Amino acid sequence: MVYARVSALDAENIKILGHGILDNSRNKEEILFERNVENNDVLVDNAKRISAVQFEYCKNILVDGITIRDSLMYNIRPLGCDNFEVKNVKIIGCWRYNSDGIDMHNCTNVHIDNCFVRTYDDCICVKGFDCFYADVEADVKSAMYRNGNSYDVFKNVLVENCVLWNDWGKCLEIGAETRAEEMCDIKFRNCDIIHVTGSILDCMNVDYADVHDVSYENINVEVDETIPAPLIQKNDSEIYQNTNPEYMPYLINNHVVYHFEYSAGGKRRGKNRNFSYNNIRVYGDKPIKFRFSGFDDCHKVENVKINDVCLNDEKITEINSENIILEKYTENISFENKKY
Repeated sequence: MVYARVSALDAENIKILGHGILDNSRNKEEILFERNVENNDVLVDNAKRISAVQFEYCKNILVDGITIRDSLMYNIRPLGCDNFEVKNVKIIGCWRYNSDGIDMHNCTNVHIDNCFVRTYDDCICVKGFDCFYADVEADVKSAMYRNGNSYDVFKNVLVENCVLWNDWGKCLEIGAETRAEEMCDIKFRNCDIIHVTGSILDCMNVDYADVHDVSYENINVEVDETIPAPLIQKNDSEIYQNTNPEYMPYLINNHVVYHFEYSAGGKRRGKNRNFSYNNIRVYGDKPIKFRFSGFDDCHKVENVKINDVCLNDEKITEINSENIILEKYTENISFENKKY
């Protein structure tokens, strides 16, 4: 067991190997200023937190076989990296918010294979750059165009053969931050999701990326009899109460939206197009739900195909208004080749 965190900047040919444990429990956040309860809407900017494993602008990376425990923030966070591979990694003990599993930002040629991820926030995310500072545009420009290189596209991602347990947040996600010109050629396949609380297959485009050519296939989802609906605790004395015992998160949630926090005041919006969902199997006693929503006529969710969705091994051939929410600015949404 190693009590540490690992980071690299502008490096190449990195390998983290073995069957040991990287324990991040001694990694503490630095409080920059106190926030009172009345000014408690956004908290991400009052503390400095560092991920357990972080690579920035690196090439040819392999993480294989290790277990990461008790991360302070994201467990693995590559930013602007090329040829990035994670295999046979176990992520556990994520009791601090927000200890995402593997969150990637504007990378190219990514392969994640045969990992177990249990997180207290999102499990595996494809993201653009995330900046929550006063001058967001300047920060993003500095991050995207650096040392004569461009990092404004996220492409060629394969996530496969993973087992996911989500205690808070989303399971397989694109976004929420999508500060990239393009995010494309993204595949999630052959994954088992054994515990859910939030949207399961999610694309939340809160910035300006053209997100396209995305596929989810051969995904198994186990749904508990009772799912605790996620809530934000406002103060230490507040006790959690699950007011909706029938709560079921969206199986598919695909939307282009402005978010008061994550969009950080950005004016540009993106679009989601050419998504496919095939052979999705859900096991549980709750109805499956889908949601699609665009932003305006120029920033739509369009060309989405859903086929071979089963609930308890029984194929679903029809969906109705109780199962699907189609909001404005959606186009060419099809389920079993039927247009909605």
